[in-house]
Amino acid sequence: MTALKDDKYFRSLDNTRWEELCYLLFKEEYVGLHRVNGSGGDEGIDAYVGTFDDPRIVFQFKFFPGGFGKGQIGQIGNSLSTALEKRPGLSKWILVSSAEPTPEAQRALDVLIAGHPEINIEVFSEGDVKSKLIKHPSVRRMYYDDGTETLSKVLALSSMDPLNRASEGVRIYNESIVDERFIATVTTDGKSTATAYSLHPDYIDSPPTFTVRLKTKKGAEAYSKLMRLGTPIELSGDDVDIDDSDLPCPGVSKGELQSLKIVPFVKPCLSQIRFYAFDEQGGSQTLFIELQTVSEGTERIVRSNSKQKNAPVVFKISTSLATHEDSITEAGTVNITPRFIGNRVSVALKGARFLSFLSQTRKLGVSDVDGDVGDSSTIFLADLNDKGIWGHQLAYIEAISRVCRFFDVDPTIDDTLKDEKFFVSVMRLDGKMRTAGTEIDGTATFRLSETNPDFINFLNSHETVIIVADFDWSGSLFGINVSARIRFVAKGAASVENDDDSGRTLIVKGSYQTFIGKDEDSLRAEGAPPAPPLPTQG
Repeated sequence: MTALKDDKYFRSLDNTRWEELCYLLFKEEYVGLHRVNGSGGDEGIDAYVGTFDDPRIVFQFKFFPGGFGKGQIGQIGNSLSTALEKRPGLSKWILVSSAEPTPEAQRALDVLIAGHPEINIEVFSEGDVKSKLIKHPSVRRMYYDDGTETLSKVLALSSMDPLNRASEGVRIYNESIVDERFIATVTTDGKSTATAYSLHPDYIDSPPTFTVRLKTKKGAEAYSKLMRLGTPIELSGDDVDIDDSDLPCPGVSKGELQSLKIVPFVKPCLSQIRFYAFDEQGGSQTLFIELQTVSEGTERIVRSNSKQKNAPVVFKISTSLATHEDSITEAGTVNITPRFIGNRVSVALKGARFLSFLSQTRKLGVSDVDGDVGDSSTIFLADLNDKGIWGHQLAYIEAISRVCRFFDVDPTIDDTLKDEKFFVSVMRLDGKMRTAGTEIDGTATFRLSETNPDFINFLNSHETVIIVADFDWSGSLFGINVSARIRFVAKGAASVENDDDSGRTLIVKGSYQTFIGKDEDSLRAEGAPPAPPLPTQG
C-alpha cells in the first residue's frame, strides 16, 4: 500500500476509490452528507447536503491523475453549469481536486469563480485533501499504510523496546495502536519520555476509565472548567495524579507523572446560516456564516466561524446550558471580531459594511441559509458598544477599495493595513480621487524648487493665470506595485512668497481642480488639460 506522502495526485487510486475517499473524508465534517451514484448521470452532483432535488451544498470530486492544467477548467465549468441549471437555488458548490492547479489553471479558475457571484464556491486541492487525511486517521488508514500495523508487530519484539532504542541516541516519535481502544503517541529523546493517549476513532463502545486525583486548588479549578465549560487543561504532577494501570503502553516503563493534558473531543456539527445587520434607514447587509462547535461542557457550548474560509467577521457565540433554581437560563454572549487581514479587499469591504450597520442599530438578524432578510429573527445586542471604531474602519476600507478599483486590483490584505504611513497615503489619494474633476474655490500652493526670472515677470504682468502641475504618485497595495499621475490645475491671482526654509512658494488664489490618471491618455479622457511648459494667461 502506497504511503500518503508519496502518492502524487493520488495516482495510486482510481476514479471510483478517489470519490469514495472524498465522500468518507467530508462526511467527517458535514453532517447529512449523501453520495450520488453517477453511473446513470449525476446531474453535476457527486455528493450533497440537504435533499437531492433541493440541496444546500453540492460537492464535485474531480480525479486528475495527470495533473490539473488549464485544459481541465472546461469540464469543471461544465459540472458547475450543470449543477446550477438543475439546482438554481443552490447556495454553495465545493470542488475537490486530486491535484494542485498550475498557475494558468488557477487564473482560469479564478475567472470561473468570479463569473458566478451568485453562489459561494470553495476549492480543495491535493494539499488540502492530504491535510484532511492527516486530521482524520480513520479514513486515512483505509487507503494508506501509515505503519501502525507494522509498528504494532515490531513493538511486540523485546529487542525493539523504544526506550532501549532511545538510549542509543535515536529520537523516536511513533503513533502506535496499543490496543483496540487507544492510540498512544510516544516521544523520547533518550532522557525523558512523554506518552499521549487518545481514543481510537473507530471505537464505539464505552471508553475505558482511569482515576484522576486532584492535589491542589489549581487542579480542582482546572478540572471544573474542563467539565463545565469544555476548556482544555494542562497540569503538572504537583497538581494532579492518575492511576494509569488501564493505560497500557508496550515497552514503556512506569514512572512518575510529569504532566497531564486533557483536550476534550468536540464534534464540529457544522451549520450554515445567514446573518443580517441593519442600519438606521432600514437597509441591511448580509453575511454567509458557517458555525461549528469549538467547545462544549455541561454548562456552556461555544460555536464559532473562526475556521470558515474568507470570513471577514468572526463570531463566537457562547450559549449557557445551565439553569438556575428559578428555571431561568443565563443569557448567552456573542463576541464579534473583524478579520480583514488575510482576506481580499472586496471581501473585507463586505465585513466592514456589515459591522458599520450593526453598530448603528445593534440588531443582528438570523435566518436559515436558504432564507432571506424577510425570514430572519432578530437579536438585540444590548451591550454592543464599538465606540465608533467600526464606522472609522468602514471609511478606511472603503478608501482602500476605491483606490484598488481605480488600479483594477483586488489584493489580499496583509499587516500593511496597520501601517500609519500606508493609512495616510491611501486616505490622501482617495480624497483626491473623490474630488477629481471638481472645481473647488480656494487657494492652491506649490513649492518651487527654483525660480526663473521670466516666470516671475510673467506672473507679475497678469492678474489671472492658469497653473498646470503634474506629480507622480507610486506605492504598494498589499504587495502590488501601482503608480498614477496627478495633475493640478489652479486658476486665479498668483504670487510668489519666501518661506522659512529659504525656499519660495507659489500661491494661486481662486479655484483649483485635480485630475488623476494612470497615464496621459487616461488624464485626457478625464477632461484634464494638457500640461504646457509655461503658465498661460486666463
